[in-house]
Amino acid sequence: YTKLQSFQYKIIHRIIACNQWLFRLKIHMSGLCSFCNCTDTIQHHFIYCQKTLLFWEMFYNWWNSLDILRISDIYIPEVLFGYPEQNKMISVLNYILLIAKYHVYKQKLNNTHPFLPQMLVELKNQLYVDEQISLKNKKKNNTYLEFADKYDIVIQAL
Repeated sequence: YTKLQSFQYKIIHRIIACNQWLFRLKIHMSGLCSFCNCTDTIQHHFIYCQKTLLFWEMFYNWWNSLDILRISDIYIPEVLFGYPEQNKMISVLNYILLIAKYHVYKQKLNNTHPFLPQMLVELKNQLYVDEQISLKNKKKNNTYLEFADKYDIVIQAL
């Protein structure tokens, strides 16, 4: 959970290690994307790269197939920073978007393409860990009931 918070902090403050940033620091030989030779900005890295954009299209189709909360198009602010509305399902979507962004980041660091089925396995594993933590803490408060209420539909779909 802390690694995801740290990761989102780096995105918000634009200190994520995309090739353009690494090139400016003289750590990387080029500021270009490894997949499509475009300038590898944060927006390109997480959204506009051809391989990443395909991943997001598949992600949005998957999310909309859950019939929880319909989202229409891929917008930079929402993918990078999350949806601003505050309700239960928006917070679920924002958490899953964070896990998806982390998947994109890890895959691109390893010079592989983001792959939705693999991200869904990672999501399932992360939700299992979160569920176990909530079960452990349920003696102290109602965290498990809150977790089950928020994530049950997604867990069942995985």
